[in-house]
Amino acid sequence: MKKRILIISPKNDYSRNILLRETLNKRYHLSIFYFQGNFFLKNFKLIGIIFLKFDLILIQWPLWSSFFTINFLNFFMKKPIVYDAFTLISEDYDDDRKSKSSVIKSFYYGIEKYILRTCNALITDTKYHKSKILKIRPNNSNVEVIEVSQKNFVNSNKINTKPKINLIHSGANKKLHNITGIINLINDLPKKIKDKIKLNIVGWDYYDSHKKLIKKYNLENNIIWIDRPSYKKLLNLLKKSDIALGVFGNTIKTDNIITNFMVSSCNLGKVIITNNTKAAKYYLGNNKGIFLLKKPSKFFFKKFLNKYINSIEFRKKINGESKKIFYKNFNSLDKERKILSFFYKICN
Repeated sequence: MKKRILIISPKNDYSRNILLRETLNKRYHLSIFYFQGNFFLKNFKLIGIIFLKFDLILIQWPLWSSFFTINFLNFFMKKPIVYDAFTLISEDYDDDRKSKSSVIKSFYYGIEKYILRTCNALITDTKYHKSKILKIRPNNSNVEVIEVSQKNFVNSNKINTKPKINLIHSGANKKLHNITGIINLINDLPKKIKDKIKLNIVGWDYYDSHKKLIKKYNLENNIIWIDRPSYKKLLNLLKKSDIALGVFGNTIKTDNIITNFMVSSCNLGKVIITNNTKAAKYYLGNNKGIFLLKKPSKFFFKKFLNKYINSIEFRKKINGESKKIFYKNFNSLDKERKILSFFYKICN
């Protein structure tokens, strides 16, 4: 008889959440509670889960705010709780937002410690986050790394032989992605390179400040801002691009993660330029199609784009190479066994 899992999920098309649900559905009966809307109302509606039949609760990212109500109700239900610490709360609020208030910082650090120590099991995205989690809840084996992974996309890897090239970046969080830094990198390019590139920035945060900066630098012909598209539209934009720009921030979180967008870029065999971070070196590694940007960033960024624009042979050499990294580290077929094995252990 199949075990039952109750999934507390945001109503979005984030690929990590979809993959977990689709994988678990192969072995378990799933009930999904969409945690959305007014903060007080959605927590009040959670009371209804008491009347559902299930053997385990999975709280998906980024629904840490549901944990307290669920944990209170679990006093009566006594079911194991698995929490997806895809990103850490302390990194989100300390590194991305850079709050100057020590009270706010302590508040979010306290929330994180409570959740990580209280839940029965955790999944996270990189070995670096697992290391941080185990410092908070030592001697606990119920922490599994489920890297950002996706189903394999069919892609043609057609090479753009035209003089002009298309770049794309996608992401939220001001400090993590450092879109300001990306705009500055484009602005500092010599005119002969700048005239041959177009950058689509797919953003979810700080639209006005970035748009003002683009206007200040007279980059309206080089940079197009696309606000909050669907995941399907984002993939279509990525397919039409030559180079994907990863993360360019200088935070602890930047150093510890591989974004979903970078995995999608590998999946489509796109050339990737991203900061030379700890996680990038480990998960993306030395690959012809992935350029880990060293300092001084402006110099190496310009040097790489100049070579890419002016050498069709160079484009042919590196085009599609990042797909090898996808197969090595991010293919969902390889993660399914790990996911199912981990949940089997917790359920039994």
